[in-house]
Amino acid sequence: MSSKPCSYRCLSPSNAQQAGASSKNLSLTLALWGALAWTASASAQGLELQGAHHDEVSTIRQLGQGRIERVSPTRLRISLPRKALVFDDRPPYDEPLAGTRYRFLDRRGGFILLGLEEDEHSHGLLIDEETAAVTPGGERVLFAPDGRAYFAVEQHNGMDAEVWKVYHRDGREAWAGASYVPDPQEPLRARYYLDGVSWSAKGELQARAACAQQPLERWSVKLIRNAQAEWTWRPLRPCGTKR
Repeated sequence: MSSKPCSYRCLSPSNAQQAGASSKNLSLTLALWGALAWTASASAQGLELQGAHHDEVSTIRQLGQGRIERVSPTRLRISLPRKALVFDDRPPYDEPLAGTRYRFLDRRGGFILLGLEEDEHSHGLLIDEETAAVTPGGERVLFAPDGRAYFAVEQHNGMDAEVWKVYHRDGREAWAGASYVPDPQEPLRARYYLDGVSWSAKGELQARAACAQQPLERWSVKLIRNAQAEWTWRPLRPCGTKR
């Protein structure tokens, strides 16, 4: 779990009611990450969860079905068969870019996605409704075709680009990057922009790339590991030198 200790509490069914009142270039395939100890859920295969465009009240009304409840402005409660989970915001409550805030984003395929804003970091938590397991999430989560891993999007204040991560199904981080490729000569400047992330049928993470100087000319790239065991997007076409 990526959240800070005591950022939420787990409640057993017996006391939930009381608390509620109170080649050398290797494709990024799942086989590369090794066999995992759990069995993938069929419902997770290719599943996508993301924040809705309407407010949380409407999202809970449409998707909550009695399992998600906004108990108070600073408390979110999720009732699952194994236990209830209570997520409490932390002060300061009304200051931007400070404190901790949870919000319900999406629910589908046996999973619940919560948005989590911690100071200047916006990411999320992914909850398995069957097991009540809580793993790192994001503002958007996209499962691989076989459900054994997932892609998540985060946002850091002051950073124009998104932070991209891939997790094993059990929440272990497998890769982290960003929605751009830096210029080798100027690391703080983007040489390529990336968007449109998806999984191929073979379990490869793929995206669309464009030169920063020619953002409308896009092509497909895949995340691979080179001979130096470094993850990189390929193929990257030559870009002009004009800025």
